[in-house]
Amino acid sequence: FLAGCCHGRPTDVPWAVKFVTTQVPVHPTQLYDATAALLLAVPLYLRFPRRRFEGESIALLLMGYALLRATTEAFRGDAERGTFGALSTSQLISVPLFLVGLGLWFWRKKAATPARSA
Repeated sequence: FLAGCCHGRPTDVPWAVKFVTTQVPVHPTQLYDATAALLLAVPLYLRFPRRRFEGESIALLLMGYALLRATTEAFRGDAERGTFGALSTSQLISVPLFLVGLGLWFWRKKAATPARSA
């Protein structure tokens, strides 16, 4: 965030920031990503002792991170991130990441290995 890289698109929202590398106020996508990571980590941490099967936490992490990253990526405005058609590189990577998490969820749930207590 302090370096001003990985910034968002220009905006006029009240929490917009202006970096030395930008001419106009932009979305603080670095803070969006940090907030999203916290919003994902806290429920996963609290749920961990009550997980229903081995691998549940990592499956939820993979799916949740993919969704949150693809969402925050929609606000990005730096050209270095690359694009493939309408999707950014991170959004494109989020698709198989989510599918791996979903596959892991069903595979481990079907195996029904009871989770060990922490």
